[in-house]
Order: sequence, then structure tokens, then C-alpha cells
Amino acid sequence: MNQKMLFIILGLLVVVAVGGIVWWVAQPQSVPSTPENQPEESSEEVSDQPPPEYTDEPGIVLFTEHTTATVSQELEFAWLLNGPEGSTSMHTAIHWGDISHPGSFGSDVAPSQSGYPNLTSDFANGEFAVPELFTTKLSFTKAGTYYYRVHAIVDGQNYWTFEYTLVVE
Repeated sequence: MNQKMLFIILGLLVVVAVGGIVWWVAQPQSVPSTPENQPEESSEEVSDQPPPEYTDEPGIVLFTEHTTATVSQELEFAWLLNGPEGSTSMHTAIHWGDISHPGSFGSDVAPSQSGYPNLTSDFANGEFAVPELFTTKLSFTKAGTYYYRVHAIVDGQNYWTFEYTLVVE
């Protein structure tokens, strides 16, 4: 084999190798599943239903129900406070604690009678137009099981959601 033929064969091998590398790089690459490349799990319940519209019927609709969280994780809660146009709320908050208080709370149950020792303070005192959407953030410093309800006072009447459970790990 002469030297010219050797250069031609070597040149063809280089072209094939470069072409193969270019083809391989252009192909979609499969990434192994590891904890680092997985989407972050959310404890937020997501609904396929559109959010309810404002109504004249007083009441509370919780949009973001959290069921699990980690210590110090900041959770955002959103709720719709309904009532006739022109109504006002002097208080709305998430009331929570580590002891369950199941059952329905009627309009005669004031926050001091609820048994929940904690509440969010963003809208705990003031004068807020109703209907309105409220949001607040809450985090927990200790692991455990917590129970919470959204509460509001609209035109002097107490309104409560049912009790939700949150496990903090």
C-alpha cells in the first residue's frame, strides 16, 4: 500500500468518526433519574376545576389546602371570602394548633372558643371589603401533625371552614 492510499483511508476514517460524533451529539440524551433532577414535590392540592366565583352567600372557600410540609418550609394559603357587596370583615385568619378540634363550627363559635391557640396575623384586625381573595404565608418550626381552619367574621357573624390536617416532617 502506498503512502497516498494510506492518507486517503486515514482521511475517510476521520470523516466517518467526526460525522458519527456530530450525529451522536445531535441525538436526544437520556438523563438517569436522580433526586437532583426530579421536580420538587408540592404539598399543595391542585384542582382541575376553575376557581369559584364571588357570590353574595357569606362563606369561605380555601383554594390551597396543604397536607404535608417540611420544617421551616413557607406555605402560601389563599382563600376566597364571600358575602354581599358592601359587606365588611373585621377579621379573617388561619387558626391552627397541634390538637384536633373536629366537627362543624357554627356562627356562634368565636376564635377564643375554637381551641386553636395560633393564628395568622395578616388580616386578623382591620376592615376588609367582601367579597375578596386573601393570601398569607405560614411555616412551622417543629415537626408534627397540625390542624387548621380558615375563619372570618363578616358583618358580625363567624364563618369557619372544616378542619384540615397538615403533617410537617
